[in-house]
Amino acid sequence: MQFTLAVKIRLFIVLAVSMGLFTTLGWFFARPLDPDGALTLVQHHQPVLTMILLVLLAIVVTIVGLMVGGRHAGQIAPMALPLGLSCWVIQTSGFESLLIKCSDVASLSHLFQNMIFDTMLWCIPVALALGVVIYGGRYLTRLTGIETNGENKPARHDVTTSSESLLSSEGFMAKQGLRNVLALLLTCAIAMILLKLILQTGKTRLLVGQNHVLGATPASMGQIIFSLLVAFGVGAGVAHQLLGTPLWCFLAAPPLVALFNYISAMTTANFEIMEKMASSFFPAQMTTAMVLPLQFIAIGTLAVMWGHWFSLLVHHEKKLQAETARNEDGGSVKG
Repeated sequence: MQFTLAVKIRLFIVLAVSMGLFTTLGWFFARPLDPDGALTLVQHHQPVLTMILLVLLAIVVTIVGLMVGGRHAGQIAPMALPLGLSCWVIQTSGFESLLIKCSDVASLSHLFQNMIFDTMLWCIPVALALGVVIYGGRYLTRLTGIETNGENKPARHDVTTSSESLLSSEGFMAKQGLRNVLALLLTCAIAMILLKLILQTGKTRLLVGQNHVLGATPASMGQIIFSLLVAFGVGAGVAHQLLGTPLWCFLAAPPLVALFNYISAMTTANFEIMEKMASSFFPAQMTTAMVLPLQFIAIGTLAVMWGHWFSLLVHHEKKLQAETARNEDGGSVKG
C-alpha cells in the first residue's frame, strides 16, 4: 500500500474521530476520581462501567475505520483504538502517582499484582478490535465487493507479497506458526533491549538503612512515549523485514513485555528497602517496570502497527525496484 494523499485523508478522518471520542466522551467517564491519579482498570472507582465504555468505544472507532478505510481498511482500522487510547496516556498521570500511595511492603507487592491483572484487562478491547477488523472486513468485502485487506491479493508462494495484507489468512496456516512465534519473540527481545537503553532517568546512590542503593527518578511522560514508540516500532519493523509475518502476531508483544517487566519487578525487587526509600525514588533496575499498563498497550500497540506498516512500505519499494530492474534487463536483451 502506498502512502498516497487519499490514504492520508482517510487516516486523518479516523484519527480525528477516534481521538475526539476518547478525549471527550471517553475521558469524561473513564477519568480517575483523583485529578492527579493514574488511569487503571483494576483500581478504577467504576471498573465495570469503564470496561463497558472501553469495549463500546473500541467497536465504534474500529467500525469507523473499516467504513472510512475502504480497500485500505485492513491497514487503517486497526490503528483507530490505539490512537484513542494514546489520548488517555497523555491525559492521565504516570506510575509514580500509584507508587506514592504505597506505604508498606504488602501494598507494594499488591500494586505490581494489580499491574499484571490490569495489563490483561487492557488486552481485551485490543483483541476485540482486531476481531472486528477481521470479521467486519470480510463482511464488507462480501457486501461491497471491495477487498479491504490490501490493493491486491497476495501470492501464496511469496512471503514478501503475502505480508502486504496485514490480516492475511496465510498467518493462520500451520506452516506459518513457527515463523509467527519467532517474529513475536524477536520483537519482544528487541523492544526490551531498547527500552533498557532508551528509558533512562536521573540516578543517584542512596543510603537506605545500612544499604547503599542505586535509586532512579520517574521518567517523564515524553520519555516513556518516545521510548515505547522506538522500542516496539523498531522491533516490529526488524522482525517483519526478516520474517514477513502478518500484523496480528506482533500485537502480543506489548502485553508480553509489560508482564515480563512487572513479574521481574515482583521477583527481583527488595520491597523492604523500597519501602524505606523516599517517595521520589525507586530502585534503578525497576525503571522499565515504572510504566503503566495503559502506556504499554496503547503506545506499544500503535508502535508495532507503525513499524509493521513502515516495513510494508519498504517491501513495496523493493518490489518496485526489482520489477524496474527486470524490465530494464528485458529491454536491453531485446535491444
